[in-house]
Amino acid sequence: MTNSPTSIGGNFQDQQWNAWMRYARLLQNSTVLTWTGWANGKFWAGPGALDFPPGAVQFISDFQWASAWQGPSNWQVGFTPQLNGSFEGKINSNALMGDVRAVLFWRASPQWLLAFGAAYWNRASDHLIPYGGVIWAPNDRWEIRAMFPRSRASYYLGRFRGADTWLYGSGEYNIDAYQIDINGTSLSVRGENSDYRVLLGASATTGIWTLFLEGGLVTDRHFRFRGDTPDFTLDDAGILRTGLLF
Repeated sequence: MTNSPTSIGGNFQDQQWNAWMRYARLLQNSTVLTWTGWANGKFWAGPGALDFPPGAVQFISDFQWASAWQGPSNWQVGFTPQLNGSFEGKINSNALMGDVRAVLFWRASPQWLLAFGAAYWNRASDHLIPYGGVIWAPNDRWEIRAMFPRSRASYYLGRFRGADTWLYGSGEYNIDAYQIDINGTSLSVRGENSDYRVLLGASATTGIWTLFLEGGLVTDRHFRFRGDTPDFTLDDAGILRTGLLF
């Protein structure tokens, strides 16, 4: 993300690398058990009034159990424990978090899939959010996922050099939280970073690997803390992301 001014003085920049791996197993009762593990690194610069550590790390483990039935209805539940922090001091309860979600799916037709659910996010404060929406696939080229907290509209361009190629636009609501050890003090607090992201991108997949490149705008940015540490806002920023899935 680009460098941007803050409401408490100085600028703040957030750069990241993110890696994950997933294992899924089909059970005999036609349900699927999935585990996904993340290791994410955050590299920070600023802001001026608070001496942030140079970065933080997230270790996230997501457990999902979902049905894979032939009928119109299915369900999904998930639990996501996390250990997130700058880890410059002793790890405490501020670094330990856990999310849960539950979703019901209804296939109204081959083109329409409805999702009704909710999620609980444990951050600097607790968030209960809707988790669902509508997926519409009117033909072989378009797919519209009007969902919360992440939506996406994709258009299939065709095969180029042996890869299926897509253009897409997406919108995301994001909240991350960490145990943050403020430099030069004994203060260790839980802080959360929230924003909305609007992105345009392209992806190409061969079925074994997928390459993507996307960019856009990050807006409505807030850093909030538990306790007396002052909250602050950040100006809008540009974002560029790229990655490889295998």
